[in-house]
Amino acid sequence: MITKKTYQQQAKQAGSTRSARQLITTLFGGMDKSSIISIVIMLMLLGWATDTLFEAFSVLRSEAFSVHRALGALVSAAPVLLLILWLTTLHRKARTRFEKALLSAQSLDVQPRQRLVIFLSHNREQAQNVVTPEATERCSVHSNWRIPLEAIHAHASKGTLKEVWIIGSSGKHSSHQQIPNFVELLNACLPDAQTFKVRTLADIAPESWGQGIDFDNLSEIVDALETIRLHITPQAARNDLIVDITGGKSITSSAATLVCHSQGIAFQYVDCPGEELYRVREYSLKMEVPD
Repeated sequence: MITKKTYQQQAKQAGSTRSARQLITTLFGGMDKSSIISIVIMLMLLGWATDTLFEAFSVLRSEAFSVHRALGALVSAAPVLLLILWLTTLHRKARTRFEKALLSAQSLDVQPRQRLVIFLSHNREQAQNVVTPEATERCSVHSNWRIPLEAIHAHASKGTLKEVWIIGSSGKHSSHQQIPNFVELLNACLPDAQTFKVRTLADIAPESWGQGIDFDNLSEIVDALETIRLHITPQAARNDLIVDITGGKSITSSAATLVCHSQGIAFQYVDCPGEELYRVREYSLKMEVPD
């Protein structure tokens, strides 16, 4: 049985890899060809410096110690000083570059994807019997569930959508328990609803995610998104995945934005600039570091 802990361990391992890349980027300013050459040179100097220090200490501890031999040992230790000076210079340059880095946001009309993740807000107006004779199309839905319908329609109408991952909240006003109601509304309002599958976290690890997640718990939100990402990444490229940050709470939107930025995943937002006017926009964040 796959549990949340299993995916947390995978996420931690992936995080260790990202941390190593970030360390190299911080020291050398990137992962390009010149940076890799710098790493190789550093490792060669480090090996040379280690042998030199060992030889120097051996001389100092030997019975044949003399001032002449001690000066020779100090001169031999020069690579160690050069290595320290070189690393310090590289670090200062990299830090200066990142201090001047700018975070830019790109916005455009949403591009159709194969997999969509949404946060489902609790529907207080229509907790039960959401499908009425009038609710046969999106424009007839006047509750807060109109937003996720529009988010899904933007991709389903293009014929590319294969999966919709719905993350529901736990607790007293649980939206996770309302997912069947939302799916019923979805099938009634979207003619393309039969062309894709609706998935939840409970499909991955029912024992851990069977009650939804706490929308006020940053750690749970990040774990939920990482669980879905790790589950589908072997099956699809990251550019086939997009996360809708409209539903849920402010903290879910913030957490989703950070996760998407760190993993290179696009995210979207459903805007409503006017009555019965909905527009789905896609966003991506990019860190621009000057040369």
